[in-house]
Amino acid sequence: MKTPETFSGQLSKYTDTTVYNYGISGGSPKEALYLLRYYLNLKSIKNPEYVIFTYIEDQINRINQYGWVIDNEEMPVFIKKSDNTLEYNNKRKKIYKSKTFLYLNHVYSEHQSVKCKDLLNLYFTEINKEIKKNFPDCKFVILVYTETGIEDWEPLKKENIEIIHLKDLADINPNDAEYCISKEDVHPNAKVWEKIVPPLAKKLNLK
Repeated sequence: MKTPETFSGQLSKYTDTTVYNYGISGGSPKEALYLLRYYLNLKSIKNPEYVIFTYIEDQINRINQYGWVIDNEEMPVFIKKSDNTLEYNNKRKKIYKSKTFLYLNHVYSEHQSVKCKDLLNLYFTEINKEIKKNFPDCKFVILVYTETGIEDWEPLKKENIEIIHLKDLADINPNDAEYCISKEDVHPNAKVWEKIVPPLAKKLNLK
C-alpha cells in the first residue's frame, strides 16, 4: 500500500515506479545491515536500480545502541573483526525484550569521533557489499538529511557509493517547524519530500 506522505510513497508516485520501503523508524545502518543479511526476502525484488538510505545525524549514535525488535526478537549486535568486517554476535545475552524498542544511549564525545566515524563508514561499506552481492548493477545512494560534521563521506565515494546532500536538492532548514512532523517530532514531514523528490529523481535519472 502506498503512503503518499512518506518519501517512498512520493517517489513512487512522482516516478511511476515501484518503490519498496524497508525503513525502520528509529533505525540506523546497523539495522539496515541486519535486514539485508538475515531478514528480507530479496529474491522477491527484481533488479532494483537504487537502494537509498536516508541519513540523519543521530544515526552515528544509534549504531552504538540496542534498538528495535522484529518478530519479538531483539536486534543483533555486530562485532568488528580483525579484517575490518562486521560479524553478527549471536552469543550475546538478551538484555531487553519488547514489542517496541529500547535505546541505551551512547553519545560520542570528541575523543570518540574518529572511532564513530570509521564505524559508521564500515557499516555503509558492508551494506554496499550486501547490495552488490544480491544486485550487482544496483547503486547504493546515501541521502544526507542532517549530519554532525564529523562524518567523512570521501572514502564511501571511492567505493562508488553516491552521496547526495539535502542542501544540494532543496532550500530546506531541517530544524524549521514548517518541515517537522511536530514540535515533539523533528523528523521530516510531507513538505520535505515534496521539495526533495523532483530534484532527486532528476539527479538519479528516474524521470
